[in-house]
Amino acid sequence: MNKNQMVGRAIALGAAIFYGFNTTLSRLAYDTGTTPLSLTIIRFAMAAALVALIVLALRKSWKIEVKPIVFAVCIFGNFATSIGTLWIMIASVAFSLLVLPFGFELVPPRESMGWVYLVMITLATVTAFVLALQAISRIGCAIFALLLNFEPVVILLLAWIVIGEQLSPELVSGMALIVFALFLSHCKVPRIASKTAQAPSD
Repeated sequence: MNKNQMVGRAIALGAAIFYGFNTTLSRLAYDTGTTPLSLTIIRFAMAAALVALIVLALRKSWKIEVKPIVFAVCIFGNFATSIGTLWIMIASVAFSLLVLPFGFELVPPRESMGWVYLVMITLATVTAFVLALQAISRIGCAIFALLLNFEPVVILLLAWIVIGEQLSPELVSGMALIVFALFLSHCKVPRIASKTAQAPSD
C-alpha cells in the first residue's frame, strides 16, 4: 500500500466520521422543534450555498460531465457524491420543496440552539462530501464504500457520549465486528507459493 492509498483511506474514514455526526446532530435539532423534512430542506439549502462559495473561491467549473438521465438516477442513488456535490444539493432542495403542497410544513427550529445544530450539520455535510470526493479520487469507489461502514460505529459512539443512549452488549459486539472486519479487509494476506514436485525421469 503506497502513501497515496494510505492517505485516501484516512480521508475516507474522516468522511465516515463526519457523516456520522449528522445523525446525532439531527436528533438534537429535532428536540428544538424542527421536522425531518424541514431539516433536510434547510440543511441542503445552507450546504448548497456554502459549496457554491467554495466553487467560486476555487474558480471551479459549474459543469457536470454526465448525461441528464444519469444525473436524475444518481439523485436517488448512492453514487451521487461522485458526479457533482453542489448540483445534488440543489436538486435535493428542489425535490423536497415539491412535497410541501402535499400536507407537509416547513418548520424551522423554535430555539436558537436549533440553528446552531443546523450550522453544525451543514458544516459536517459539506466536509463529508468534500472528503468523500477526495477519497474516491485516491482509492476508488469500492474501497471508499467499504470504509464508509465505519459510519454506524461513529453514530453509536456519539449517541452514547452526547445523548446518553445506552450501548447494549449486542451493539458493542456489532461495533467491534465492524472495526475488526475493516481491519481484516485492509490487511495483506501473504501468498504461499506452491512448489510442484517433479518426479525424476527414467
